[in-house]
Amino acid sequence: MGVRKPEAEGFKRILTHCGVDPSEVVFFDDLEPNVEAARALGIRSFLVDSPEVIPSFVSSFGETR
Repeated sequence: MGVRKPEAEGFKRILTHCGVDPSEVVFFDDLEPNVEAARALGIRSFLVDSPEVIPSFVSSFGETR
């Protein structure tokens, strides 16, 4: 792609490629700059320190549709 996290352009290209609105995406990362960059674009983003914590975040979402 020629861009890397936390560059906003990378997130924008992925959103466009997938045809989704930022509000439809959940992003998990272990680096604060990446999380902040995604949040700045309206992506629900979480800082995590291990994959094992992701299910607890997901279970807190509830039904969104």
